[in-house]
Amino acid sequence: MVFTHLHLDHVGWTSDVAPLPNAPTTDSPTGLTFARARHLMSEDEWRYWSTRAAAMGGPDAEAVLKPLDGVVEFVRSGDSIAPGVTVEATPGHTPGHLAIVVRDPSGGSTESACIVGDILHSPAQVGDPDLVFSSDVAPDQARAVRDRVLQRPDTVIAAGHFTDDVFGRVTSVGDAHAWAPVGKAPNAIGN
Repeated sequence: MVFTHLHLDHVGWTSDVAPLPNAPTTDSPTGLTFARARHLMSEDEWRYWSTRAAAMGGPDAEAVLKPLDGVVEFVRSGDSIAPGVTVEATPGHTPGHLAIVVRDPSGGSTESACIVGDILHSPAQVGDPDLVFSSDVAPDQARAVRDRVLQRPDTVIAAGHFTDDVFGRVTSVGDAHAWAPVGKAPNAIGN
């Protein structure tokens, strides 16, 4: 498991000790939902939230972090975490935010995919990367990271907060960008 960052909407069901509604229960002695998985994140992110658990919000954010203590593995920008999969530092939304970049490990394709976490919250930010999200801790840094991500050629972007069109490409003409969905995820009723 790679945590792009530690906001509750990205780590809320990491363990069954987290007091969230409908949280899954596990048979793991650690309480971790995926006890045999590696739990990867940036050290900057861990340090930031370890000292600010109350600021994460929710009924008991510390309960989300505590099961990870001693289990979490720290990764740095450029680290390979699996064949063809690397992490990239993308601070701004949070201090240790990461993106996950997936490439053909054989080198047979120049295309890549980038899981952007909270670099992008809305397709509107593709067209206007200067739009900041209210929880960006370093708005100028978040803008610069967004600009960098929007310049990637041959990249499918996975933007989890986009309502329907989670997967897409950025099309650019000069400095103008637009979101071009790739495929379409089915909605709740299967359409």
